[in-house]
Amino acid sequence: MHLELHVWGPAFGLPSIDSQCIAAVAYLKLVLSQDGWTLVANHDPSISPTNSFPALRDGSQCIAGFHQIVKHLSSNYTTPQIQNLDEELTAQQRADVVSLSTFIESTAQPLLDLSLYASYENYRATTRPAWSAILPWHANYILPQTIHADAKERVAQIGLSTLDFNSSPSDEAPSSQRTLENQIIPTNTLTPKSLLVRPKNTVRALLNDPSHTSRFKLSALTSSLFDPLSNLLSRTQPSQTYLLTSHPTSLDCLALGYLSLMLSPPVPNPFLRDTLTQKYPHLADYTKRMTSLCFTDSPLPWSSPPSSSNPFTAAKSLLSGLLAPFPGSAVFAPPPRILPPKHADSTIYAPTLLGTYLPQMMGLLVGGLGVMGYVALGRWGVKKDYDEVFVAPRRGAGGGLGATNEAGALLAALGSELRAERAWRENERVREEEERGRRLGREEQEVSIMRAEVDVEVEKVE
Repeated sequence: MHLELHVWGPAFGLPSIDSQCIAAVAYLKLVLSQDGWTLVANHDPSISPTNSFPALRDGSQCIAGFHQIVKHLSSNYTTPQIQNLDEELTAQQRADVVSLSTFIESTAQPLLDLSLYASYENYRATTRPAWSAILPWHANYILPQTIHADAKERVAQIGLSTLDFNSSPSDEAPSSQRTLENQIIPTNTLTPKSLLVRPKNTVRALLNDPSHTSRFKLSALTSSLFDPLSNLLSRTQPSQTYLLTSHPTSLDCLALGYLSLMLSPPVPNPFLRDTLTQKYPHLADYTKRMTSLCFTDSPLPWSSPPSSSNPFTAAKSLLSGLLAPFPGSAVFAPPPRILPPKHADSTIYAPTLLGTYLPQMMGLLVGGLGVMGYVALGRWGVKKDYDEVFVAPRRGAGGGLGATNEAGALLAALGSELRAERAWRENERVREEEERGRRLGREEQEVSIMRAEVDVEVEKVE
């Protein structure tokens, strides 16, 4: 019996760039011996039934997904060499594992999407280079863009797709205040500055500011994940250094997969790492302890990755990217996924010859038909009397003064179009200036009204 665990490649000092893959590596490291399994950094998820990693190869079977891998090992292997981390749990603790696993996956994944993908600076400086380092040349054109788009779509569902991480709260307040002042108090007024009433940032104004609203949502999301996990660690007995018991369980492996990606990546805007280390140091120490136990104390059984120079693999990867915008393309070239689709059959998969080479065969067929169509159109296409406009006619097509008159007509039509476009641009410029004048008039009127109100208030105070 020899098992192969296929995962996305390593990054940030961790065995994988994906949380589910990290959890699967941690689980196999704790339950299997060093020579009982191998770890493969793969870039072709087509070997998985759900087209996602992690995927465990057990002979002719392939099991996809962290929970399915745990279920497969605990159900089919009960030898003393293979441990079951959840074997000694009570019925209540097993129910807690199921509920807490669902809670961690649904709450932590949006935070990772925000940190590694939705933040432009973090994605540009950290996440995108990490993907480029673990993927071959052909996969770099397809996989990062697809995974990035999926992550942004998940983030949009929680209302934080426009979150701006590029400035701190201390930098935003002065700029917003200056903007509000410029809108109400014109710079060309003759009134002394000492008599001008400057607006203040009230609580309502802060709540209506989109940047502050996004930060409130982000703070609520982080608290909803870290508070329960921190409380779970704090309420355990001194001998219980893990989430449920005194020894790690599958729940600890899953929590490690998400928490390690919040703590380890060197992102420019480390809002998750700062929150963990400053507000939840006990949870950060737990993550470091689990990382050392699973990945640092002893080496992982890495195996040589599959060859990236296979022309069929490159053709299949490029074909999936070219066909992705068209409906029904997922039947022949399914896109890669970080998270497996819901209700997918990810238990057992026996790869067949047809399922392995069908995308390559379809790609060769489409390419051959395209070449044949190009040659046929070039050989039997409709011939023209003229190659291009303003090019001398072919022999036998006629010439002389007729051709000159046609060229003059074309030039006249072109001149008319240019004059019409110039007139349209001039009308647009005049319309914009009139609109700008009306807008400035309204603003001056509003400022006059506000100034009169201020004078009334000053007289009342006097």
